Amino acid sequence: MPAVPAELKGSVYCQSCYQAQVWPQMSTYEDTVNQVKDFPIYEKSQSKETRLMSRKEKPIQIMQARDREDIFMKLAYQAYIKGFDAVVDVEMKSFKTHQGSYVLIHWNGSGIPVKR
Repeated sequence: MPAVPAELKGSVYCQSCYQAQVWPQMSTYEDTVNQVKDFPIYEKSQSKETRLMSRKEKPIQIMQARDREDIFMKLAYQAYIKGFDAVVDVEMKSFKTHQGSYVLIHWNGSGIPVKR
């Protein structure tokens, strides 16, 4: 996900500042997220469906995501921002980290953005 702009890092805004700076950027971001929710993503096991798609781009890497759905959203968001239509050959791996008596599960993933 992209870095948060400086004008969106505040917690309290005056009405005119909110309408001039915050609202347009938030509505653009929300529109993008709504587009990304239905973004086509194909895992490595679905290679028969994607065999005719050209894989010229370098894979997008996602490190330490919360879960599988988080990887899907982040891959789709980055591909959509770069102007691609789908993500293929998605691979995911989980790993455990220990913090004291807590065990946390993190996910790493990668996928190749393509234009159909």
